[in-house]
Amino acid sequence: MKNFTMAQVGRYLRLFDADGMPVDLFNRFVVDMKETQGLSENTREGYSNHVAHMLDFMCEIGLLNSDNPPSPTNAQRALNLYPRFLEDATFIDDPQLVQIAHSLGRAPVSKASCGKHCAAINNFSEFSQRYAQQEQSLERALGSERATPPLAPFQPLQQSRSRFETHRLQQNSIIAGCINGSKLKATKRKPRLSTKVREQTFAGKDFPRKRLIQAINRANNSRHRLLWVMLAATGLRFSEAMQMRRSDIDLKTRCMKVHDPDGARNPLTRAEKQLPNKGRRTTRIYILEPLKDMLFDALEAYANERPQVVEQDYLFLHKTPEKYGQPLCTSTPFKTLNGTSNRAFKKAQINEVEEKQHLYTLHSLRHFYAMWLKNCVQAKGSHKLGLEMYQIQRLMGHKQLSTTMRYCHDDQNIIDMIMEVADLSMAGQFNEVDLDAYYGSALIEYGKSLISNNTSTNTKKTSSIKNHNNAQLETQ
Repeated sequence: MKNFTMAQVGRYLRLFDADGMPVDLFNRFVVDMKETQGLSENTREGYSNHVAHMLDFMCEIGLLNSDNPPSPTNAQRALNLYPRFLEDATFIDDPQLVQIAHSLGRAPVSKASCGKHCAAINNFSEFSQRYAQQEQSLERALGSERATPPLAPFQPLQQSRSRFETHRLQQNSIIAGCINGSKLKATKRKPRLSTKVREQTFAGKDFPRKRLIQAINRANNSRHRLLWVMLAATGLRFSEAMQMRRSDIDLKTRCMKVHDPDGARNPLTRAEKQLPNKGRRTTRIYILEPLKDMLFDALEAYANERPQVVEQDYLFLHKTPEKYGQPLCTSTPFKTLNGTSNRAFKKAQINEVEEKQHLYTLHSLRHFYAMWLKNCVQAKGSHKLGLEMYQIQRLMGHKQLSTTMRYCHDDQNIIDMIMEVADLSMAGQFNEVDLDAYYGSALIEYGKSLISNNTSTNTKKTSSIKNHNNAQLETQ
């Protein structure tokens, strides 16, 4: 700040002007936020900084001069301009305000930050109005008595003030008259034009197939390797994988299940009651065949290094001396587990050859699982690759089909191959390009397929009718 200094004095923040004198209204406001409003410490600190910067702006444009106080109209006009000044700063279209922004060292803020500034100023405005009313009541009380005739009964009268006198009284309370007015809101202006070219943001979430095995092989320990293979091969959520139990895994049949997927879990301890549960709809887990051997090999390797605690049924346990043998899911917050696992997973994806590459999170392995079911699995009796959407919904344990649709989309490589095959099949039929002939031939082929399907259906119906009539004749 240029015109004020804010310092911590005792329990409260205090604001001082350029002459070292305390700003009484601001200091009263800081006390009111704690004693009367009961705001938290972070909120009080944020509001104090926002209001102090607003006062610095008002002082810079000359509206806090106690010898020549401004009119309420000019003060309110300056306050209404302040949100746009916050969002634009040195990019604002007013040359005078541009100079003020450079003088105060202001940089543009986002619309969300501007809303926080406005909330603090509105709170300060309401407090200033209450303070001005208290000052007005005090002035009325001090000037309420009048001289009375000798014989007339003494009766105190309240002094009435005009609207102009009320405004002047508010102005004489230093800052209160500059704050009253309508609520401030963040501006709805169009975004500023910038010469900086924005980098293209990454939209995809499914982990690429070509990088999966490489990342798994770079795991720094057997637990991370097992966790990563499990998420990719089964499509489990991170919370479901961390709560996996040894009793849920059948090594003989090489299959797995989710413990109590319907949300009717009966926890034995208080720590288990706090475990996250998104209500998986199905118990059975379908394991992707290409990763099945890798999954159970990683499970065997981790079982040899896992703490040998017989009474613990949870799969993933602590190995540190402080929490040796305790389940990770009950003894460590899930936010900490997720952060540690994701950092290790991203570190395994770093390739020294490629300079710029997107680092995926563990949840992208669940997207990989859905993409594999959608594009790479061929069901028995089906003539196309990929399962139907409702089938994938069951395997992933989603309650709504719309949630599954966010995970599944057609692979662009498969679409390109289909179109390439279609182009090759139609190439060389015509010496010259004739779109009408091409469209007509496509309609003819489609009509033939409809006729053939209809003929086969009628043939089946006729044969079934003949068989039924023959059966009746034999009965008679």
